[in-house]
Amino acid sequence: LADVSHQIVSPQGSKPVIGIVQDACVGSRLFTLKSSFFTRREAMSLLYSIDALPKQSDDISRYMTPTILQPVELWTGKQIFSAILPAPLFLSLPPPADVEESSEWFKRGALDGSVCVRSGILHCGVVDKRFVGAQAGGAIHAIFRDFGPSAARMFIDNVQKLINHYV
Repeated sequence: LADVSHQIVSPQGSKPVIGIVQDACVGSRLFTLKSSFFTRREAMSLLYSIDALPKQSDDISRYMTPTILQPVELWTGKQIFSAILPAPLFLSLPPPADVEESSEWFKRGALDGSVCVRSGILHCGVVDKRFVGAQAGGAIHAIFRDFGPSAARMFIDNVQKLINHYV
């Protein structure tokens, strides 16, 4: 009864009651914007903060290819955030209700409103309250439902560690 990982999703409403809030929620959004890029040193530091790389001597390029190769190798926040998602996770979230779908920016895909996770890789969208908050249908709810309470607890812990290290 006292095991917190089993209390992430409430049996009463069948939705999460524990989620990412405040600094980590805002930081998650900033971390996964299209304009967030990280050098090799920064990316490795972030991945080591969540123990995503097996040993200190490992090179990040063995695990993920940089998005930009020249003039300097750069990784995106989406790539690094994908390291904490369970590999078989599939999740799609529509754009938020306040996004004007008829706007020219939306039609060109510049707003990055829809969130799309395929095979545990964040392909598009920004990680916001809809994704990591205590929301029904978000990542925490999907991970708890598909992979169990310990996987959901580990995801929440890793989001906190990663974003706290980033901020």
